[in-house]
Amino acid sequence: MNNTIAAILLALFSIAGISGRAQATIGLSTRFVDVTLEYLEAGRSYNLRQLRNIPYTVRNRGDADTEVKVDVLIPRKEEVTEGYEAIPDPNWVQVVPNKLKIAAGQTAYAEMIIQVPNKPEYVGKHYQVKVYSHTNNPGLLSAGTQSRLRFSTGPGPETLKDEAKNKAMMTMDFDITPQEIYANDVEPGQTVNLNQMIQRKLKVTNRAETPIRMKFKSVSWVSNLPLPDGYVAAPDTSWVSFSPAESLVKEDRVVTIDPIIKIPAGDENRGKKFAFLMKADIVNGVELEIYTKIYVTVRKK
Repeated sequence: MNNTIAAILLALFSIAGISGRAQATIGLSTRFVDVTLEYLEAGRSYNLRQLRNIPYTVRNRGDADTEVKVDVLIPRKEEVTEGYEAIPDPNWVQVVPNKLKIAAGQTAYAEMIIQVPNKPEYVGKHYQVKVYSHTNNPGLLSAGTQSRLRFSTGPGPETLKDEAKNKAMMTMDFDITPQEIYANDVEPGQTVNLNQMIQRKLKVTNRAETPIRMKFKSVSWVSNLPLPDGYVAAPDTSWVSFSPAESLVKEDRVVTIDPIIKIPAGDENRGKKFAFLMKADIVNGVELEIYTKIYVTVRKK
């Protein structure tokens, strides 16, 4: 769980009254920001405090006592994290109590209960739910904070991805060479095949007894990879493409991949040194952190 206090909504209102001017500050926050669970069983009931020592908390950051209502909602499509789906029924998640009276500056606690119906169609799924706490006082003054709960009835998406990657890597024996490419004197505005400018062509060698289908794409520079002196990460990954972008590398074969580069025409890029990254992935969905670094020096006038 992310312990950062998030979704703090503070509002300062000035209210003109008979006796003068008064100010009221209202605000809510929670430490229950983004919680992820896996291996839940359909048909069982789970209390998050007992399961993971995670109570649902709401803090009143205002200067007046307030009543807070906690709603469990189906998230909008654009709010759902990749690999998950919106919960079919928000009643699967209960917050007890769902109404809290919280004194100024104090924190209230509630139990969060999860129970997925015992049906086979709910097994092996990944669900996301939104929890929204808001002041329940009449009038215009209001504040709220929302949280995200994700849970899986079985292994979660990240666990499944790691398992697939490990299984795939056990049956593979390949490499991509060279790991670094240096190309000098590239003319802006021209489409250049870098394999025609370097001594060692970019190749994939499959030494395994089974074919692999791979795809190659230009990605943004990874921050933890050091850059050689004088080079900067390329401002646009589309300046480099690969032909073919996808290839079936048969068993005990070598395939050549052509890096195609086109620096935009004009003088603004002349003399500059750009760094690009090629990322290789297995087409069946296994993400590999295999990169080829491409360093390009643009021709001066």
